[in-house]
Amino acid sequence: MTLILPLKPVLPIYWGVSESSTLDEAGVLALENTLDASYATGRAYEFGDPAGGYCYIAIPAAFGEWETMKRNGLNFSLEKASMAVSVNDESVDYVVYAAGQIDSDEFTLEPK
Repeated sequence: MTLILPLKPVLPIYWGVSESSTLDEAGVLALENTLDASYATGRAYEFGDPAGGYCYIAIPAAFGEWETMKRNGLNFSLEKASMAVSVNDESVDYVVYAAGQIDSDEFTLEPK
């Protein structure tokens, strides 16, 4: 007997820099970095040189919301919004964290 189970794709995390002060679904999908969402916490998200852009991280809402965030090692507050994003032809709820406009040379966010 052979049992065939459908595999569900792993949901991605999106992060990166945008010139826009707000993101819609297309803006989230256009962020330059993606990662398997099972690695959402316990890692740092590096943004390189944002050069005055706006830094964002979008995670699947099913993974819960982050309580705190560190920016270059210091506690940091982020704006957050919820939105649906189409992933593999399915609508998935995401939480989008916005760090605002960043002028520093390097920028790292670390969820806790």
